[in-house]
Amino acid sequence: MTAVETRDALGYEMKRSGPLAIAPASRTSRLEMVQVMRALAALAVLVQHGFHEAQRFNPSPTLRFLEALPWHIGVDVFFVISGFIMMHTAASTFGKPGATRAFMLRRLIRIVPPYWFFTSLMVIATLLLADRMNTARFEPTHALLSYLFIPHLRPGFDDQIHPILALGWTLLYEMFFYVAFALALLLNQTKGLTALFVGFLLLFLGAKAGLFTAGLNVFWSDTIMFAFFLGIFAWLALRDDAHPKALTALIGLALAGIVVGWWTGLAHTHRLFQLDFPAVLIFLALYRLPLGRSPLALALIALGDASYTLYLSHPFTVNVLSAAFIKARISDILGVWPATWIYFCACILVSAIVALIFYRRAEAPLTKLLLRRISPKRSAPTEEAAA
Repeated sequence: MTAVETRDALGYEMKRSGPLAIAPASRTSRLEMVQVMRALAALAVLVQHGFHEAQRFNPSPTLRFLEALPWHIGVDVFFVISGFIMMHTAASTFGKPGATRAFMLRRLIRIVPPYWFFTSLMVIATLLLADRMNTARFEPTHALLSYLFIPHLRPGFDDQIHPILALGWTLLYEMFFYVAFALALLLNQTKGLTALFVGFLLLFLGAKAGLFTAGLNVFWSDTIMFAFFLGIFAWLALRDDAHPKALTALIGLALAGIVVGWWTGLAHTHRLFQLDFPAVLIFLALYRLPLGRSPLALALIALGDASYTLYLSHPFTVNVLSAAFIKARISDILGVWPATWIYFCACILVSAIVALIFYRRAEAPLTKLLLRRISPKRSAPTEEAAA
């Protein structure tokens, strides 16, 4: 019985054997490019937060302008990648016995421990440093729902579904997509994907009509959840046996979506038209670029492996650094703008180092340990792809 080893959307190795074996990509370099895109997406979010925090000691209009640039498209690229990788790793398991359970177990093992760890850090911060928190505050129900990945309104806001770890709102969508995709695996691929899309559409329309709780209405009425389908469409267009015109059709769809969005004004109110269609074009443009083995490429691949940790951990890093810069009065010593750019570079460098250390010393070993617990007897891998 052969086994094939690849990695899931979070960069962890995943093994399958027998009927649930997953065919590797034709080119490992293409999947390494996906890792690079994950690194760049996480860095884009970090850059925006770095510009925001730098305003604590340099409240400059220039920094406000730089912060307002669409760095947050990194989140949308993440979602496109997630849909693509879900199909890459699980396309052959639709309708197979045990596929749903195996899929969800592995996703829970990969998503939950890091998220719970950094959520716990935020809970501790809200309890011990409540007077220094901008918007985060501890409420037992809010914290519990955050740990359980249940969408709910953020205390004090009527239009935000942020958990206590604010950027964890993206993980609420990830977990929702995992559950929905796992259910789709009960059917064959055509029926499963059709049911998945129809289900998402009905939830979106129901939320727009106000049929659910306030939190779920906000959650399901956001068109960002359709970014996952753009990732699925990207896999369908890029797979080895894709229809010759599938890629052209997807590019045409994305371009048409952008034009229609800005022509009608939908891009001002719906993220699908503003950022998701551009995100899938970015993915398609980069996917087949030759990567090479330069030090920069290897560094980005490594950071792509740790991008989930980078995403979750960097708010703590940039906040600690800004507090340190303010306390040490670096801007008074060096001048405001020299201190600003030193701080900004330190945010990127230190955040990357912290993420890589945490990933290699804690996240990856724990994940591998838990995976061995649920699948202790597996054949040796025959091939590895970095997805």
